[in-house]
Amino acid sequence: MTRYTVEFSRAAEKALAQLQPQIRRRVDGAIQVLSIDPYPPNSRPVKGTSTFRLRAGDYRIIYRVNHGVLTVIIFDIGHRRNIYRKF
Repeated sequence: MTRYTVEFSRAAEKALAQLQPQIRRRVDGAIQVLSIDPYPPNSRPVKGTSTFRLRAGDYRIIYRVNHGVLTVIIFDIGHRRNIYRKF
């Protein structure tokens, strides 16, 4: 099975670093799933954009897939209440 490389924007790196440890573990698990399958069952497209979102509890991971170079680019990570205001 082909694995995808996961890359982070600065905003995503910053958001990941600020998460509480238990939330970070959940988000890290979701990111590992993205490296294996960029379209897991609980991912959905973000309306009006070419990005997708993945649920990790109350947090969302916003990302785009580049199939040409097998890369998943994570743009941002945040609580479901606030994350969509940026997109």
